[in-house]
Amino acid sequence: HQMVRESLQNYFFISRPRRYGKSLFCSTLEHLFKGERGLFKGLYIAEETDYSFEKHPVLHFNFSLLNTSSFESFLFGFEDMIAEKAIESGIELERNLPSYMLMEFLRRSEKASVIIIDEFDSPIIDSLNDKGKLERIRSEFSSFYSVMKNTGSKVRFLFITGVTKLSNMSIFSKMNNLTDVSMRAEYASAFGYTDEELEGSFKEYIDDYLSSEGCPYEERNELLSDIREYYDGYRFSVDTDIKVYNPVSVGMFFQNGCRFNNYWEMTGVSTLAVEMAKRYSLIDLMKDRIVVGMEAFTSFDISLLSEKILRASSIYALLYYTGYLTIQDGDTDALVLGFPNKEISRTFTYSLITRYMGISSDLGSMIHGVKRAMEEGDVPAFIEKLQEYYESFPYDLLYKDKERTYQLLFHAFFVASGMDAAAEDHSLRGRADNVIRTKSHIYVCELKVDGSAEDALAQIKERKYYEKYLPLAKKKNIKLHIVGIDFSSEERNIKDFKEEILQ
Repeated sequence: HQMVRESLQNYFFISRPRRYGKSLFCSTLEHLFKGERGLFKGLYIAEETDYSFEKHPVLHFNFSLLNTSSFESFLFGFEDMIAEKAIESGIELERNLPSYMLMEFLRRSEKASVIIIDEFDSPIIDSLNDKGKLERIRSEFSSFYSVMKNTGSKVRFLFITGVTKLSNMSIFSKMNNLTDVSMRAEYASAFGYTDEELEGSFKEYIDDYLSSEGCPYEERNELLSDIREYYDGYRFSVDTDIKVYNPVSVGMFFQNGCRFNNYWEMTGVSTLAVEMAKRYSLIDLMKDRIVVGMEAFTSFDISLLSEKILRASSIYALLYYTGYLTIQDGDTDALVLGFPNKEISRTFTYSLITRYMGISSDLGSMIHGVKRAMEEGDVPAFIEKLQEYYESFPYDLLYKDKERTYQLLFHAFFVASGMDAAAEDHSLRGRADNVIRTKSHIYVCELKVDGSAEDALAQIKERKYYEKYLPLAKKKNIKLHIVGIDFSSEERNIKDFKEEILQ
């Protein structure tokens, strides 16, 4: 209702990651502007507002349906898409080319029209590897969008959405009346579920699971906390603390008997985002705090990703738009980005690591072996599998920024595995490189490169990195291991390790 009120200039753009309900929202807008009030019975806009449900001609396009194998197939499909909408509205078009066809449709419509464009960026993304085709598609879109600017009185409402965005200097350059609400606080929860919506709309599923045989949760809050850790955390505005859950993951979680899994990945990984990320340093992408200037977002243009050389800020912005990073903090000058939740950190890290490893490497097998060894408290077996992991990376990656590189790759492994791991875990006397927890074991690890395992173990003892875990270990009868690991930069492997069990 906030968007469609009659008194406003209603030209809106919003970007959100895939599987966030953008297409459903577009469909909702279409039926709203077709005056189908009955579909909205019992809902806020029909019951609590004075919205008139006036009927308008609706041009609803999904650009992901366009065939971009060639510019000619794209153009034919685009023209056919507009012609089909004209037939639905009883208008016979005489012109060719999308911009002329749109102009004719708008001028011949008796009432102002509504234009809804879903997946606007899909043809651009599909054409990134063919610069000639890309430029022709950009030009066609630019002419198409300029019609909406020049026939403003004939457009009642315009809504454009997609995963990424195009800067105002590109195909939207002539649409200075297009309002980008992607990072507006009032739209932060327009897509995805809030905590309140999760607990309200899925109450029966939660209740049924908690009362089922074999449910491992004694308290409701324990289950909700795990769901929050796994699927929540998307923040789309720095001006509000509101975070939302990935809707497709939540739906599939309950559909599959409350089993935690990487459901978003199952609906299709953004190969574009991961491939672009591989152009940049794996180590930098694993930082706890990624600070990106706001200019990277305000001037972001998906079509520029066809260039050979990219700034790191452009890759970070792409990872934000595609849902792999989200806002952690920031202000009007810069945003601090990070992984939104456990599902995404696992999905992205796993995909990225495998692109750096050797072709014959099997990360899944390594993870399985390490998990099994650590659940059984078998540190030598855990070290053996970890050895295989490090040997899978190219020499130049492990040679740079020695100790920090080995530490980050260590942490990346456990993030990709989905295990409960904390990097540089703080204590009163310093930070342990990594702490990994299983149901019956806690491992406090310190890493050295070209040093000694004895020194690493001594550092854990001297600074008592383990101290904060002793009460938990005693209370739940968990074995507390301290492990010092020394790497050889020359051999690119684990030279030695030392372990002690404190509890």
